[in-house]
Amino acid sequence: MVYAHAFDGFIWAVEVATLTLGGVVLLLAIFVVALRLRFDAVARRRTKLIEQWTAIFRGERDDLPALRGEDRYTVLLLYDRIRGDLDSSRSLIAREHADEIARRAKIDGFAAGLLTSRDDADLIAALSVLGKLGDLRAVGPAARYGNAGGTELSRTAAEASLRLSPDSVGRVIALVRDREDWVSSRVESMLRLASQPVLDDAMSEAIASSPARGRIRLLDFLRCCSAPAARSIARGLVSDETDPEVVAAAIRALSGVAEPSDDARIRPFLLSPDPFVRLAALRIMRRVASPQDAPVLGSLAMDNDSWVRRRAAEALVALDERMRSSGTEETVSEADPFARDAIVEARATMLPVPIS
Repeated sequence: MVYAHAFDGFIWAVEVATLTLGGVVLLLAIFVVALRLRFDAVARRRTKLIEQWTAIFRGERDDLPALRGEDRYTVLLLYDRIRGDLDSSRSLIAREHADEIARRAKIDGFAAGLLTSRDDADLIAALSVLGKLGDLRAVGPAARYGNAGGTELSRTAAEASLRLSPDSVGRVIALVRDREDWVSSRVESMLRLASQPVLDDAMSEAIASSPARGRIRLLDFLRCCSAPAARSIARGLVSDETDPEVVAAAIRALSGVAEPSDDARIRPFLLSPDPFVRLAALRIMRRVASPQDAPVLGSLAMDNDSWVRRRAAEALVALDERMRSSGTEETVSEADPFARDAIVEARATMLPVPIS
């Protein structure tokens, strides 16, 4: 009898536990469904908010609805993205309209408040927006974080400095030289914000006063300068520099703005003992080589360095195309099978392949 009562108590306890567990699972299911519905509602509202303010910033709507506090950060980031896209546009009216809308919506005041944040993401957004708005409240923080911030924060601060202070170009170029962690494409876009004459002068001064490593870094961005300035700076380094790595970088920079008269300046470097200098010289000779260069190019097609052989072969094929001849392969192939292979590969990669 005692055992029967005990078994009944056990069964009752199991039933209670099962009901309790079922209730907990039901409550959890209800909570998950409610949470999902909440998230869906928030996502729909955010999508609608972005569509609404995108149309407003682009001038497709004339109304300016009141901006709720929790929506300010979303709209701030949206303005930053749209305004960044408009930087590459020639429409000054579109940029000024977006800026005016941001000021009317008090985005500038909200961004200024973020300058006291310790979060890098907030600081990046604030400096980017205030720089685009030309708000001088960002001048001090931009100078401070440009020198001491992390990778993206420091680059954004430098960009804000360029937008806010035209006389900061020299300081920003010095940062570009020293901050090798900055992404080159972003740096190039940033430098193009500067006034061309100011950038030309500042780049010339920075390259002249920098050590070899800094010169090599800055020469990568010489294409941001005007063609005459870039040509003058590169020619000066090609003529006067003694460090072969700087010379190679200068020749590469010159290749984008070279003139036919530069062939005489570059031709001696085809015989440089350093393969990377020979490679740099071949970049220009591919465009400006004349028939008198064929013997030197032919010898380089038999060079010990495989990349020199390949670039020399490309220069020979390009010379054949310009001269409308086809004797290069026969002239070189008998001397060295590697040169022959380089010529064949150059012809295959440089000429269109007919489709049968």
